[in-house]
Amino acid sequence: MAWTASEDTMNKDNAPLLDRPRRLSSAGLRIFSRTKRLILGVAILLALFFAIPTSKIRSWPNSDDKVDLEGASEYRNEQSHIAKMCIVYGANTPYYERALATHKLHNRLHGYAMFIQREKILDGYWTKPAHILSVLLAEMSKPKSQRLRWLWWFDADTIILNYKMPLETFLPAGGDDDDEDDEENRIDIVTNDDHNGLNNGVFAVRVSPLSVELFSAVLSFRDMRPNTSLTFADQSALEYMLKERKFAAHAATVPQRWFNAYPIVTEPDDVLDASQVHPGDLAVHFAGMYAEREQVMTEWCGRSERRSPVWNVPVADTGYAAEARRFYEHLRERRRRTRQTWRDQSVKLLALVRGAEKTLAGAAAAAAGASGLHVEALRAACLAANSLLGREGKDYEASGSVREEEEEEEETLEDRPDVVPADVDRLTIVMSNLERAATLLSEGPSETGTEEALEA
Repeated sequence: MAWTASEDTMNKDNAPLLDRPRRLSSAGLRIFSRTKRLILGVAILLALFFAIPTSKIRSWPNSDDKVDLEGASEYRNEQSHIAKMCIVYGANTPYYERALATHKLHNRLHGYAMFIQREKILDGYWTKPAHILSVLLAEMSKPKSQRLRWLWWFDADTIILNYKMPLETFLPAGGDDDDEDDEENRIDIVTNDDHNGLNNGVFAVRVSPLSVELFSAVLSFRDMRPNTSLTFADQSALEYMLKERKFAAHAATVPQRWFNAYPIVTEPDDVLDASQVHPGDLAVHFAGMYAEREQVMTEWCGRSERRSPVWNVPVADTGYAAEARRFYEHLRERRRRTRQTWRDQSVKLLALVRGAEKTLAGAAAAAAGASGLHVEALRAACLAANSLLGREGKDYEASGSVREEEEEEEETLEDRPDVVPADVDRLTIVMSNLERAATLLSEGPSETGTEEALEA
């Protein structure tokens, strides 16, 4: 007899559960149904396991999707006051031109101009500061309303990866802080460090008189300080100048990954460090690569040209806008505290040095039987304090004493908006030395302690 399916052996869709010439018992059907559900559940779990990536950057290099950026007007800033700069000259280097093409697309999307220096101006790498200075001077010669506000330098071995990322993201107040009267908080140059210190492969500089002075100093550095070793030529000169108080007070050193990340040299599934480029980062810089530069840059140019959504991440999704805002807020607060500490401590130092000058001016030193070294230690401490405070102090005589004025005038110290933490540290040391020298003078002769004070 031919087998026919009955209601007991049909599923909900009225399809046969088993096409065989005899009926299954109720117990057998239950066992079969449970086994089937178990197998199906295991299959689903396996599928989920292999579908979920085990690394945050798993398989990003081979994404075939492409973001359509042409005509993406939501990224364009028609009123942009930003321009890029670079130098590209020398032997024919197609991979540099491909890298430059990534910048041109980025510029077109965001409305940036670009100054490309195609001819050598000076020897070595000194064309870079010369080119920057020439553009700064040209912009400063224009009416303020027609000037660019910021210049971004990009070395030729940089490649844009995230075309959705505007440069304004990494500037103070998004590049809109145009208050020249805010001397205390104005930032004129935004740089970053790598393991060697300053790396000037990518940085931003404000179009301002201070920037003109900075790059004038950089360009003349090797002539004005011929005995100073410059390991990295113009880069080292810029690093030296940024340590000067005049420029340090208006410089910001930001995290390297913001706009100057280095290429990944590990396997894709390895953990990336803070200097390596991550998906969604603006650009990648091939600093220090020489023999392998062409091959590696060619690979990354291809990655950029594919415009994968893994790399082209909306700004809001990268977290950089919020991170930059917090960074500059904290920087402003740290500098405010530094200036306040300077004001408070400098008032204390002024009171100490005036008291020391009175001691030196009177007969107290001679009456105490102090040695010449005691007087010299206090005199040296007073000179150091007055120098730090920008104060002339009293007129010293050859004997080491000072002439006491008949009437003591009230003094106020000039405000110092360019104070940096190193100034506060030095002030603390000078104050300690002055207190020590005054104590030694009041206690009487002690050659050892006084010599220690003089050395300090």
